[in-house]
Amino acid sequence: FDFENDAYINLDGNSPPPNTRTDFNRVVIQINGENNNDQVIAYIDDIINDDSTASGSVFNSLVWSDEFNDAGFVDSNKWFHQTQLIAGDSWANGEVQHYTNRVDNSFVSNGTLKIKAIKETYTDQGYQKQYTSARLNSKFAFKYGRVEVRAKLPSVAGTWPAIWLLGKNINENGGYWDNQGFGTANWPWCGEIDVMEPNVAKTEILGTWHWNNGAGYQFNSSSVSITNADTSQNFHDYVLEWDSNSMRVYLDGTLVNQMTTVNPFNQEYYILLNVAMGGNLGGTIDSGFTDDAMEIDYIRVYQKSSLSSNNVVYDNKISFYPNPVKDELNIKFTDGKNAPVVVQ
Repeated sequence: FDFENDAYINLDGNSPPPNTRTDFNRVVIQINGENNNDQVIAYIDDIINDDSTASGSVFNSLVWSDEFNDAGFVDSNKWFHQTQLIAGDSWANGEVQHYTNRVDNSFVSNGTLKIKAIKETYTDQGYQKQYTSARLNSKFAFKYGRVEVRAKLPSVAGTWPAIWLLGKNINENGGYWDNQGFGTANWPWCGEIDVMEPNVAKTEILGTWHWNNGAGYQFNSSSVSITNADTSQNFHDYVLEWDSNSMRVYLDGTLVNQMTTVNPFNQEYYILLNVAMGGNLGGTIDSGFTDDAMEIDYIRVYQKSSLSSNNVVYDNKISFYPNPVKDELNIKFTDGKNAPVVVQ
């Protein structure tokens, strides 16, 4: 059976064709009799994953997730609200908001997380600003894996939503992992992975890496085209696949950017979710702005299970026949002198 090309029966008429879906992560084979009660025997000879376009990484073990099913406050066991101004009186990149831990700015309802930017006069840490929002740090850090985030983005000019990762070792006062004593490296020495950022015009989604491994500040950025109406009205899948060889960012299965894994992208990273106002990728804020939000359906992190294998080698040194067998089984293999031996 060829799962990509052979005829199939979709038991759920509301589901899209299985060969167009990108959310599958395993194959389940179930053998039933005609009435689901008869005992049957099935002979399975070979199972081969022959996808020449695959990255080679098998991320099939869910290690951390948030499905955002519990309404109310954000789960404090999984997320930390980063509110301390990192530049003394402001945030980086020209952002003009305060980040808060209030339920006004981040909350869960109807099965999704909302990170909401609001126009309001707000004073914190001795500084008054005209906008508030939220910036979440995951209390989970990991090295290598697949990050899946299904999200709907804000649409109003001036909003700057981001799904990204920072090295667990970043020295950034007020960050969760710095508070835990891991802050030993300044940015960009810690490394940054931007899985999703729209450009100022909201006509592109960017995938970007920032780092310094001794050769000075470096970055690698690329993008795919989108429409603001689509990304703000519909959920899309923003994905990072990251292993010891390469890093790849996808939008709904379309490759946005990729690069070879280099130092410092060989250490643990944590996930950040936020909506900034103004700044380098927010741009000029719409004069009529009142509020807007990034909405996240789920976030999932997969890694390789102990049974995963990147490279399968098909070796003809041993074979069994006939298949199916009756009375007599032949085992053919090659000894050290490459002489075929048949055992009956």
